[in-house]
Amino acid sequence: LPSPSPSPLFGYNSPMRVILSPLLAFLPVGPVAAAAASFVTTRPSTRSASAARTSLGAAPQRLEENVEGVLYVNDRCINCAACSNFAPETFARSSTDSSHVVYSQPDPSDASGNLARARAALAACPVAAIRVENTAGKNHKNKGDRLSEEDERLAKLLAINVKSNGLEVPFPRPLIDRGDGGGGGARTSAVHYLGHHNEKSFGATPYLVTGMDGRGASVSVMVDAPKCTPSSIRAVLSLTGPSGPDYLLLTHIDDTAGHLQWRETFPNLKRIFHGGDLGRYNWLNDESLEDAEVLLSGTTGEDAPEGQLFKMWTLDGEDVQDLRQRRRRGDDDGDSDSDGVGGD
Repeated sequence: LPSPSPSPLFGYNSPMRVILSPLLAFLPVGPVAAAAASFVTTRPSTRSASAARTSLGAAPQRLEENVEGVLYVNDRCINCAACSNFAPETFARSSTDSSHVVYSQPDPSDASGNLARARAALAACPVAAIRVENTAGKNHKNKGDRLSEEDERLAKLLAINVKSNGLEVPFPRPLIDRGDGGGGGARTSAVHYLGHHNEKSFGATPYLVTGMDGRGASVSVMVDAPKCTPSSIRAVLSLTGPSGPDYLLLTHIDDTAGHLQWRETFPNLKRIFHGGDLGRYNWLNDESLEDAEVLLSGTTGEDAPEGQLFKMWTLDGEDVQDLRQRRRRGDDDGDSDSDGVGGD
């Protein structure tokens, strides 16, 4: 695997990618845009030596660089940086750059801020390497050695089970949420984190983008897939309603894990994938990707309009440039707004 990025700002799961990736890859009201050349740096190494030892059967161990306190990271960490994306004030890379650790315990009095972000990191971790010390666990190791009252309170608040503390589940978590009032009513679009990152996708961040198409109907696109579990399905349904998402945009061959499970869960789901990642680039040897409902092809090319950095398609895979040219010639009599492309 590639070595870690030297810059945390532009790392694979960095805040810049987290914010820009869904916006560059998918426009909520209009065409899909795909970069001709990647602006994202190489994916960091996602398997430390200690994690490799853990996978061979050794019990997970708390990493020594964690600060004292109930929240910690163990040596199952694959260094995907999901935790520091959600809670950078709590998690950071270790001094060896081989894992992440807790460098500051969350504030139990900040339930909607620091604490909520730490809970999101805990729920997003693809390998459950973020752990919470509890009284029973500590007593098991050191009989009679109890947590302090403050630590017990923090441990309870960090629990993801809502029955334990009454707090909301961490996901879905809004990244962008806006509504634009118009003459025909409000048009809204939003991007939500889905959490439940998948180890088989190296911990890449999944999103759900919702918006309106050119006809005014709601449309939802899942950008890469979280683990397909009851809790992640509930997170998706809370945003889409019972029909589930309309599309699943698979941005890269590395980030396709679980696509078949989501397709089986929602039979009307259309998977969008670029054929350039098939053939010799399909290192996963997942031939089912060849059956994606929307299989894109082509790159920006020399005939692209001046200044156009992206190849653009409608959500159903039609080349936007070709569509616009046909409309100029009068070869296409469709509604100019029906697919979100709009006028010239």
